[in-house]
Amino acid sequence: MPARAAVLLAFTMAVGPGLLVNGILKQEWGRPRPVHVDTFGGRDAFKSWYQTDGTCPGNCSFVSGEGALGFWMTAPASLVPGPAGAVAMVAAVAFASVAGGLRIAFGGHFFTDVVFSGVLVIVLVVLTRYVLYDRKRAPSDAAVELAIGRAGLKLRTLIQRTWRGVGRRVRHRPLPPPRTGL
Repeated sequence: MPARAAVLLAFTMAVGPGLLVNGILKQEWGRPRPVHVDTFGGRDAFKSWYQTDGTCPGNCSFVSGEGALGFWMTAPASLVPGPAGAVAMVAAVAFASVAGGLRIAFGGHFFTDVVFSGVLVIVLVVLTRYVLYDRKRAPSDAAVELAIGRAGLKLRTLIQRTWRGVGRRVRHRPLPPPRTGL
């Protein structure tokens, strides 16, 4: 797999559905799911998508994690060349729409939860694709591979130094006095 394609796929998955949607928004927004709203038989009050002060303690309704994951399929679809790319993009959006629609039908999300997850992820995919492919002076696959290699070596050095520092502290820690009088 070319380096830019791998970075596009890994970065957009980790940042979109991973960090932004499931790591931040769903944990911090507070919007209760439809099945928990009093209108649909639950105990919580309805909150609009822009209200962050809901009673949901975590894994909340806004935005849809499944929707974000479905719309992430636009990332690999954006890599398909030629006319087949348009077909792949339509298929990715259709898949995401069906997945999001099922979550709405089962009471897990509101329509706006799915729409905003799609907007968030698609904007991330478009921006990442622009940086890696579509702008003037976009990096080549060789340049991206070199950058990944350098980052990997720096990470390896950091881990080795940290491990050695931990080892020194453990070796020089005095042993506790023996227990007596059991």
